[in-house]
Amino acid sequence: MVISLLLLCFDVETLYSRMNQKDASSKIEIAANLLKELQHPVNKGYVLADSWYSCAALFNAATQIGFNYLGALKSNRKIFPRGHRKDGIKINDFIKTLKQHELDLVTFKGKTYYTYTYLGRINGFKKIKIIMSWLENALWNKHALKCFIRLDTELSTKQILNHYLKRWPIETFFRETKRRLSFDKYQIHTIRGIKRYMCLLILCSIYTVN
Repeated sequence: MVISLLLLCFDVETLYSRMNQKDASSKIEIAANLLKELQHPVNKGYVLADSWYSCAALFNAATQIGFNYLGALKSNRKIFPRGHRKDGIKINDFIKTLKQHELDLVTFKGKTYYTYTYLGRINGFKKIKIIMSWLENALWNKHALKCFIRLDTELSTKQILNHYLKRWPIETFFRETKRRLSFDKYQIHTIRGIKRYMCLLILCSIYTVN
């Protein structure tokens, strides 16, 4: 299993990768250790991750190195809004209690979204911000629901969406390495062999791009 982190500073991209053997560290543990190897950002830095990685271990790892965490969030995450503060309620159940007049319309990158902002706690954290959003023409469609989490509450909805889009380069990197270089088709079983294979893939990727 290979876990990769793409560090973006202005127009400079640096790829960090780690791998583990079966029954070794989990994906979350590898990702947290990767984060801890980074230097503290000179100015503000953001850890951007998909919903699979949005958990306390990554929140804490990002905070320890001076980064702000901003990630997608699964809709089955439990929140504690008014009326549900004792036992909590899952996001995908909570949205069924919302009315359209409680939502905000936000236009971003030429598209309009309905959004709802939850400001409160989740398990392990007393105050966070969660944005729930749907495209305007897909309101209440459970498959169109997108959720994003911020550990601090400073950024606006537009800022959160804008920052999150900056994680797209790592998606395109893996898409291209799988589609053009068969990154997901290798049949090597040793760590040493996989490392060599990854080096060759990255070199091929550089020459393909340039």
